[in-house]
Amino acid sequence: MSEIFVDIRPMQLLDRKQRGIGKYTQLLLRELKAGNPKLNFFSLPIKFENVIEKYSPDNRIHLFIRKLQFLMWLASNSLINMIVPQGVLFHSVDQLFIPKTDRFKRIVTVHDLIPTVYPKEYLNNLNPYFRRTYLESIKQLPKVEHIIAVSNYTKKDIIKYFSIDENKISVIYEAADPIYRVHRPHHCLENLKNKFMLSEDFILFVGGIDPRKNLKTVVEVFSEISKENRNLNLVITGSDIMVDEDPSKRKIDKLIKKYKLKEKILPLGFIDTNDLACLYNRAKMLIYPSNYEGFGLPVLEAMACGCPVISSNRTSIPEIAGNGAIFIDPDNIEEIKIAVKRLLNDKLLSNSLRKRGLSRAKLFSWKKTRRETFQVYKRFL
Repeated sequence: MSEIFVDIRPMQLLDRKQRGIGKYTQLLLRELKAGNPKLNFFSLPIKFENVIEKYSPDNRIHLFIRKLQFLMWLASNSLINMIVPQGVLFHSVDQLFIPKTDRFKRIVTVHDLIPTVYPKEYLNNLNPYFRRTYLESIKQLPKVEHIIAVSNYTKKDIIKYFSIDENKISVIYEAADPIYRVHRPHHCLENLKNKFMLSEDFILFVGGIDPRKNLKTVVEVFSEISKENRNLNLVITGSDIMVDEDPSKRKIDKLIKKYKLKEKILPLGFIDTNDLACLYNRAKMLIYPSNYEGFGLPVLEAMACGCPVISSNRTSIPEIAGNGAIFIDPDNIEEIKIAVKRLLNDKLLSNSLRKRGLSRAKLFSWKKTRRETFQVYKRFL
């Protein structure tokens, strides 16, 4: 039987480890090791966690580490053919990490095709090396043995943009980390007050600050809602909101200044999963008006914590949220505003969404993801 190698580099890269693909890699790794301890893993040779933790307030250190990791990643790509034995099964858990080779069989997980779908906004804005690497990697998709798509929507995009036979693609859903569950109310309230000086009433946004995530719209909606709800705050997390060099961050800063919301908006950047679980537990709602997702993990995390969800009606999100969310047009500010007001003022609706979300989240599990992933492996061993 062939050996199996799993590429876990996405969970080591600072740019990816705290976002959806990094979380997917960490949780898949944990499950795969539990199911088959003899698996092999391909990774970068140096760990950066201690350096990042020590210099976390220093954005210059973060930027330096990102550049260093990128160079190491490029170098490790060229070493794959030397390190990974011939004839094995190699699983790239990120479409950005597909090795160009015919020495071994390749399976790749595709999370989304954002740079392909939005070339002007994303592909053209990447640095030249990263853009070339993405294009070279994505060209390998039609040549690999099999593709795992994280949603049916992503599968449709792969077929649309690469004309790949649908039988070559398996849809295997991911799931929320088990840490995202209903917590004791008192525990979370005290934790959030002590750590972030956070009031009891807040709306939560989880996601990046790149334009497709639509944080600009969230701030604009909140500027109207907060006029009628003076004790309400907006918490922003899961993004590079703390990185001053990011042009998207500067745009959000201008918007907050324009609407005089500095005292009512709390930008936390990336935070510990335990703290994020508490935020989901205590939030009035998660607002997630993304224009494009390959899966939409924060929606599932929120529902698993009993947090009501208002989300976009586009791409993969309705597929994942099912009947557990209120869907809105992410470009319609008035529609979003009405949905937020309804959820703030209607306790019956809020409680109904909590129950439906909890039931929906239970349909997804990492054990199921592991089982279905191993079934794909077995077809090529």
